[in-house]
Amino acid sequence: MGENINYPGAPKEWNDLVDKVESSSASVQPFYASPEEQSEYLARVYKDCLPKDNFDAVYGFGCHRHNECSVLEKVWVCGHNWSKFVLVLGRGEYVLKDGAVAYSGEIAWRNGLVSPEGLAPIDHKILSVPAVQSGGENYNTFLESLDVMGFVKSQGWGSLVIVAFPAHLPRAFASIVTVAKHLGWNGKIFAACGKSLPWLEGVTHSHGTGAITRATSVKEEQKRLDTYCKSGKPVPLLRAGGLLKYLNERDA
Repeated sequence: MGENINYPGAPKEWNDLVDKVESSSASVQPFYASPEEQSEYLARVYKDCLPKDNFDAVYGFGCHRHNECSVLEKVWVCGHNWSKFVLVLGRGEYVLKDGAVAYSGEIAWRNGLVSPEGLAPIDHKILSVPAVQSGGENYNTFLESLDVMGFVKSQGWGSLVIVAFPAHLPRAFASIVTVAKHLGWNGKIFAACGKSLPWLEGVTHSHGTGAITRATSVKEEQKRLDTYCKSGKPVPLLRAGGLLKYLNERDA
């Protein structure tokens, strides 16, 4: 997420979110109200219970090449076993100013979802999510959430599983649920954690701030959650308490 982002070509209901931001005051509260709330939110997101029946779609949030195998492997498992459709972001390679590749592109991700030998392919399930929010150099988790939820809502689906690299999952879930609430989509969103990778291995940060370890990226993600809650931009992010309420209502 970032500040002062334009939304070219977006439906009016999406652009209305920006207008709400202009008239809203930033929250002074951090993402987590207490250590207990933090523990519960992380436990429930990382170990979310997927639907007992098949769900409509699974989507893997874009990430750097260093981490994409974590996401693609879990997306394939969900797509092969339970999901009716597998969503892939329909845009080309996304390169940051420093040359780091933040998303390898639709073709690369489709190729990364090839079934292992002996297992049924999932090619027929893969659908492209139109990248309405091109974002230029500012494409981010919030814009990605807008694209995904706009597509899911247009299909009339009622359930979505999102997959993200472990460090990114708490923010990805907060972003997608926030957007779903603003768009008035009343379906159910579930979280699935990508495969863990070596935590002390150096990787590129998602905002192109240079090489850090995956362990350090956990701290960076926490800083961003607090920053977006306090700034209220692009839209006021649901805090952990609101997300726990969403989970309780979803599972009731």
